[in-house]
Amino acid sequence: MARSSTILTTVRLSTEASLGVVRASPVWLWPWAVSENIVPSRAMLQPRHLTADRFLRLPVAGEESAAGTIACIVGPQNFDKLWYGIFSNLSTSNITDGVTTQYQFKLATSQPTFVMDINKGYSEVRCDGGFIRSADFSVDRNSFLNASLDMQFQRQHVLGAAGSIGSPSLSVLDAFTDLNGTMERDDGLVTDMDGFSLRVNCAPLDFKSFGSQYVSDVLFGKADISWELACAFADDTEFRRFMGNKSGSGAQSSGNRYQTVKLEWFFQTGQNAQTNFPYELSITAYGAIYDTFPHGIASDSEILRTRPVAVVRYDVSAGTDLQVNLTNQTTNVDY
Repeated sequence: MARSSTILTTVRLSTEASLGVVRASPVWLWPWAVSENIVPSRAMLQPRHLTADRFLRLPVAGEESAAGTIACIVGPQNFDKLWYGIFSNLSTSNITDGVTTQYQFKLATSQPTFVMDINKGYSEVRCDGGFIRSADFSVDRNSFLNASLDMQFQRQHVLGAAGSIGSPSLSVLDAFTDLNGTMERDDGLVTDMDGFSLRVNCAPLDFKSFGSQYVSDVLFGKADISWELACAFADDTEFRRFMGNKSGSGAQSSGNRYQTVKLEWFFQTGQNAQTNFPYELSITAYGAIYDTFPHGIASDSEILRTRPVAVVRYDVSAGTDLQVNLTNQTTNVDY
């Protein structure tokens, strides 16, 4: 039985040269991992045939995989490769104050794959050929920006030598929190948002060729993005937008067309006020549409709150559906 404290565990990730092929000199990312639950699986091909008895014969090993979730706290310099793993359309621009760089991420038709090493305290394992199936981001009142990644790997195996992972190199910067965040709707600053929950389904389509023990190729289908907002609205503008026309009056009925809304959540860190280096993150949806708009009365003595769900769609003028801008001082985001 393993008797190892979780205080001994660490996780690191790097992009691969190709699916299942580790780079000769990988550049590792050490996320602020809160938990990991990557479970290896080996399918058993169980023979059953006429043997004049009731016993199963020795099975044959089938397809191998490893899948599960890894939960992280998102900071300026401990999540950039994972942003790239979700939104691999990457462009960069320099920031004048210091040596920071702004990375702009958008959805693409292909994603990079990852290798992940995990020190479990009693064992060190490696997961090869990994890709992100979906990502959930959330922040609430007085909380960090959290991410939960649903990942699938070709396989998980034990590393050859103990101590291969080494000591972690963790970022010392502040995490992104609601205390350093603002929400923008329709290019106007608003203050009535408590938090959000953003889900990006990358919709990967994996393929195992005949004769292979693992997934041999991954294609990415139509992404599905939904954004749930925690709000305490002061007027009915957004509900009228849900109905189809924010400028309507009187007994408004549902419009024949959906009305879109731009949503942007902007984060900074505590270091911004102390240095010339801006550590910033913005998440922008240019063509969101309210899918549901619940605003029931939970009590006769509280603020009326609502959690409308916005379905994010491609915006032609912006050339994207969701865009992530990250400003930090790291390099090799895509390596």
